[in-house]
Amino acid sequence: MVTNIALAREILSKLIVEVIHAEYYHCTGDWRLINEIDKFNKLYFIIEGEGYGKIDNVEFQVHPGQFILIPSNSIHSFHSYENKDIVKYFCHFKSKTGDLELFDFLEVPYSIDVPNANSLIELFKQLIQSFTSNDYMAVLKENTALLQLIMYYFEHVDNEEIRIAKTKSNEILSNVINYIANNLSKNININDLAELVYLHPNYFIKYFKKHMGSSPKNYMNKLRLEKAKELLLISELSIIDISKEIGYSDSCYFSKYFKKKTGFTPSEFRNIKRR
Repeated sequence: MVTNIALAREILSKLIVEVIHAEYYHCTGDWRLINEIDKFNKLYFIIEGEGYGKIDNVEFQVHPGQFILIPSNSIHSFHSYENKDIVKYFCHFKSKTGDLELFDFLEVPYSIDVPNANSLIELFKQLIQSFTSNDYMAVLKENTALLQLIMYYFEHVDNEEIRIAKTKSNEILSNVINYIANNLSKNININDLAELVYLHPNYFIKYFKKHMGSSPKNYMNKLRLEKAKELLLISELSIIDISKEIGYSDSCYFSKYFKKKTGFTPSEFRNIKRR
């Protein structure tokens, strides 16, 4: 289960997708993949036929109505049963968050049974139509369809089966993000964060930016801005008190920064949103 919601949100907020190939495909009875490894992710949606599937060390039966996710760099094998054809929609794609793949961060089951095949088929049709189109807007449409497919997959997985991968990188990021979230009212500096995870400050800055897609300072400012918006909407705290709550000793500076990022002063934002 995703226990660090802040880290998961930050991972998904930086998500950039790229469609490599998408197609409706009729696999003949001799279709087979043996210990294949790809540098991209795959999505399969099985329409007809049955077979065998294995991703890393997880084996399962392939059947109609099954939505399959194959993360990049995983070892996977597939074949049909008794020379029977398999009909499927498929998509090959990349999904970067920072400099790393999405599924290096998040772990989900490799396959699910979908409750509504028609809605999933429609998403694949939209994706394929956009992928094969020469319209200049097609790339936006295909990325939107791919994001909807990824969201569909996540939404139909039991929450208990979605986990942040247990890696050293994720442990470091989790510790840093939790510390920042719990200490926004303090004057947090880079040395504090680097010391927290036993890294040299210069290396820590590069490390954080590589994995999170932004510098620690920009991430802290983003979090403070989100917290300020929340306090403006749900509390009666003054602008001075809110600026202190998020670590700004100078409320005038906070107000100028808030307007630069949102287009409104804190008071205007509070009044407009409440109306």
